[in-house]
Amino acid sequence: MSLLPSESCKFIVTWFHRDDEQFGDRIVGQVDAPGLSARTVQDIFRLDQVDHAVSGCHPVTAGERGRIERILGRPLDLGKFDYFVEAVQT
Repeated sequence: MSLLPSESCKFIVTWFHRDDEQFGDRIVGQVDAPGLSARTVQDIFRLDQVDHAVSGCHPVTAGERGRIERILGRPLDLGKFDYFVEAVQT
């Protein structure tokens, strides 16, 4: 899905188990991230345009982990799960 910044959207964080061979490619968890805006996502992921913040999924790496954890108010286990930030239309 590709959204424009002017469209109404919210951000979610979704995570999958890193061991796909054992657990498959299914969603383990998903939470709303009301503390994320298009501009915040642009800043966290160092995207050149705000449009890029609302299109596609952005994988969370060690570089983004701390800010995402503070926004969500929960720890992320990057050793066990793959996390992605994405915009969804509201």
